[in-house]
Amino acid sequence: MENYINKVIQGDCLEVMKGIPDKSVDMVLTDPPYLITGNGFKARGGFLGERAVISNIENIKDGFDFEVLKEMERVCKKINFYIYCNKNLLCDLIVYYKNHSKKLFIDILTEHIKNPTPFCNNTYLNDTDYILYVRESGVNVRGKYADKIKYKIKTTNTRDKKLYNHPTCKYPELLENYIINSTNENDIILDPFAGSGTTGVACKNLNRNYILIEKEPEYVKICNDRLGIIRLVNN
Repeated sequence: MENYINKVIQGDCLEVMKGIPDKSVDMVLTDPPYLITGNGFKARGGFLGERAVISNIENIKDGFDFEVLKEMERVCKKINFYIYCNKNLLCDLIVYYKNHSKKLFIDILTEHIKNPTPFCNNTYLNDTDYILYVRESGVNVRGKYADKIKYKIKTTNTRDKKLYNHPTCKYPELLENYIINSTNENDIILDPFAGSGTTGVACKNLNRNYILIEKEPEYVKICNDRLGIIRLVNN
């Protein structure tokens, strides 16, 4: 297990997770590739950086194999999953977990974007990030009253997108809220789709351990550089 803890591992998450021991992880917090259809994803109005954004979306639009969910369940002590998703993936995940053999508790959390990108061809604005929270009996939701509000208001994280060249950079403080509510210090948090490594940043800020898996070598380097900078700052 020491080969995984507080590491960024490059590879296909389905294969990498097979090496993680059963019941060794406390929580999964991840933003998997969304299944994106063409309708509504045509930038209009001369959007700045339009081509780069669309190119990045092309790299993550094909969704992911739901076998990943089974591996997530195997490596976790109990189901305790925060999964970012769009509306298409949200529907599929709800059906999947509603038909699960275990009794599960499901919440839909949302992050509402004040300055969404103008992908609105014959649709409403793409201004809401959905987070499906699935937990098993025996997993507690901690935190204070204010920490348990199901919606957050945010702006697009353009700073980190430019800094780390990733289309879906999250705010560490929002991830920290979910981590505080669902783990203890020194717990192990898995992100099978690490992207630019924001889950790792949030874990380090809260004295949690992390396992980050990322397929793309350029993002693995970004994760390592980003977490290395944090270690220097904290020291």
